[in-house]
Amino acid sequence: MNPTTQETANQQRMLYSLKETAQMLGVSYRAIQDWQYANRIKTVKLGRRVMVPAVELDRIAVEGVK
Repeated sequence: MNPTTQETANQQRMLYSLKETAQMLGVSYRAIQDWQYANRIKTVKLGRRVMVPAVELDRIAVEGVK
């Protein structure tokens, strides 16, 4: 593995899809959508994709969903 590939493999992802977020939090995809629409979870739109920042997942782990 070259150094660039190894560095990339060791880096944590910055954004996660709604589906990945639901799997990581152990809730349904629909629950994540509901939280998004109610502004209980911050999301970022990249073109047509809606993503959840990793820092938001860290916040949820500490504080829970408000």
